[in-house]
Order: sequence, then structure tokens, then C-alpha cells
Amino acid sequence: PFRDACLPVGTVDPAAFHQVLSNALLNTSCHRTDGPSQEMNNFIRRHALVVKSVNERNGDHNFAVSDGFLGAVIGFACYYVAAWRMHLQGVEDIIRMRGGIHTLDKNRAVRTLLGWSDIGGCSIEDALPIFPLPLSILPPNQNNLRPCPQISPQAFHIFRAWITHFPRHLETLYLLRFISRFSSHLKAEVINTNRKIFSDGDFGTGYLFPLLHRCLSLPRYNADVDETDGAILQACRLACTLFLAEIKRIFGLNAVHCSLQTQKLRKYLESSKGHWGELQLLRLWCLAMGGIESIGPLRDWYANELRDEGVAMGLYSWKQLEGEVKSLLWFDECHTPLFVELGLGIKWTSGLNAIGGRSYTSFHSPLRC
Repeated sequence: PFRDACLPVGTVDPAAFHQVLSNALLNTSCHRTDGPSQEMNNFIRRHALVVKSVNERNGDHNFAVSDGFLGAVIGFACYYVAAWRMHLQGVEDIIRMRGGIHTLDKNRAVRTLLGWSDIGGCSIEDALPIFPLPLSILPPNQNNLRPCPQISPQAFHIFRAWITHFPRHLETLYLLRFISRFSSHLKAEVINTNRKIFSDGDFGTGYLFPLLHRCLSLPRYNADVDETDGAILQACRLACTLFLAEIKRIFGLNAVHCSLQTQKLRKYLESSKGHWGELQLLRLWCLAMGGIESIGPLRDWYANELRDEGVAMGLYSWKQLEGEVKSLLWFDECHTPLFVELGLGIKWTSGLNAIGGRSYTSFHSPLRC
């Protein structure tokens, strides 16, 4: 999706052109493992040309509000994560000078690039989107997805329990159900297109982008529930974002950083532990999403917590855990290999016998179960 927006934007103005090339060179350089590269030198040179082009026309009001200038500034934000918000604030100022966000409706490429830059930065910071959903570039009917196959008994139980427990917070439930429907539709498209769907920028922008925007738009604080229920709501929101992270990577979206989300998710899961009741399987799924996207000691915490939660639910192998979380919401191509990897080396001690389970001294690979 980024590529499909970047290239047309680069034809609008020399500054945008050089920034698109600069970002492409930086992306190539970041994928190299053999030290400093020629691409990095060229990236710096191209970026210097952008700055020169912008400075030379700094006093030109027409240029300052042009699509080309906007494209260049948005390009700055794409690969400068540390200065991302500063550049997007500059974009906000330019859009106000132009007369509002609707003035971009006729330039699909610039509006798409802005949308993805907004979502990319907000995902890293776990922040609310800066700009509204660009309805002008989305399919006219967002529900134009294949009907979802019959849901599992476990998912039906969770959905029903949610309605009972959170009758005033159905937006999170609707999000879970729509992600489930999107995943089902994507699985069919992968087969029907022989995987070419992952190169379809229009599909990514049309369906994945609104889902990400919807996840990020959920409130960070819920005044009408107590602290524990608030933690459950936040945990589910973050888990939905993490579920989509790996799918973003399959579509070629780089710089998908989830460290902040996985840390926050752990905090909410710890503070709400023992209070999920009929939603316990949903907590297990949240743990799976956090474990898949985390690294280091935090990853170990998720893996061990998954094991312990599974034992409490009567699940005594990693394969059984996998079966339960897959019954709720899953995309096999990316989540199954990562979940298998997460379980490698997890110890199943003889203490399980005290709960009435089978004895597992150790577990090395879920694929051998």
C-alpha cells in the first residue's frame, strides 16, 4: 500500500520525487546486513536535495500548500520515526492553510500516503489517529466481504459472554467480529489469487487500513467501568492491534513496532488476572497475541503465563493451547508458525498432576504433539 501511494506522489513535485527515492534507498539499506552501504550515502544525498528544493521555494505560498510539498513532508514522516509527530503536525498546519482535509480528496495518492503515515506512527505510539478515516478512498461498502463461516462454539460463548458483561462496550465486540470476518475473507483471497492479494495495495488500503484505524480509535479510558473491567477492555483493544501487526508485515508494511503495546498489554493482563470469568479464553488469546509480538524476557513471561493459564483451563500441552486460541480468532499463515516458536522449550512440570492432568516433564516442539 505504501509503494502504490509513494510512486505517484513522487511525480507531483521535484521535492516529493527526491524524498520518495530517498526513502526507497533507506529502506534498501536497512535490509542489508553487511555494514554501511552505497544506498545509505545516496539516501543522505537525495534527502539533502529535498531540503534544498523546499528551502529555495520556502516563501512561495502556492508551493507551501501544494500536493507536492505535502507529499515531501509526509515522506519525511515515513522513515523518521523520532520526528514523525513533528512532521505530521506540520502537515496539519498545511491542511488548515489549504482549507481542510477534504481538499485532499481529489488526490488519492497523497491522501493514501497521509493515511498510512498517520496509522503507522500512531500504531508505534499506541495513539489515537490524527486524521479521520479517508472515506473518499475506501470501497463504498466496507461490509463487502465474504460471509464468515460458522463461528466456533468457543467464539460464540465469548461473544455472548461479552454482551452480558459489557453491554455498553459493544464496539470492541464488533471489532473482534469484523476482524474475524476480514481474516476469513483474506484466507479465501490468498487461495483465489495464488497469494497475489498480498501485493494488492488497493485491498490493503481498502480493508486493512480501516481496521487499523478502528483499533486505534477505541478509547484509552472508560469512565463507566471499574479499573479491572477497564483493564480488560484495554487488553482486548491492544490484542486486536497486535493481531493485525503480522498481517501488516505480510502486506509489505515495514517498521511495524509493537514493543509499547506488548508492555502495556502485560500491565493490563496482570492487573485484571483472575477477573475475566466467562471471558477467560479471551484472556488466553490476548496472551497469545502478546507473546507472538514480544521479544526477550517479556516474551518468556507471555509464554509462561500462557502455560499457567492453560493449566487452569485444563489444557496440558502447547498443542491444546493452540487449538483453543485458534478457535477464537486466527490467521494461520502468520500466527501459527510464530505461536509454535513461542512454545519451544516451555517446561510442563510434573506439578500438573496435582490438577488432575497428564504428566509432561518437558515440551520441545508443538509440531510433534
